[in-house]
Amino acid sequence: MNDAKSRVVIGMDPHKRSVTIEVMTADETILGGGRFGTDEAGFAAMRRYVSQSQSVSGRSRAAAGSVTT
Repeated sequence: MNDAKSRVVIGMDPHKRSVTIEVMTADETILGGGRFGTDEAGFAAMRRYVSQSQSVSGRSRAAAGSVTT
């Protein structure tokens, strides 16, 4: 999956008690997404969800708490 067309981008919208993410391809096809808690269990669940994607480029509106893999 080194091809730019096969790259997956995860957009993150952080809030005080939850983080909403959206997973999409370079051509903006939505592959999935979800809402996760900001506690340790929510962060672990989000990391598991994100790790399903082999090539991830993280982008976030807020640097604190960003997920990168």
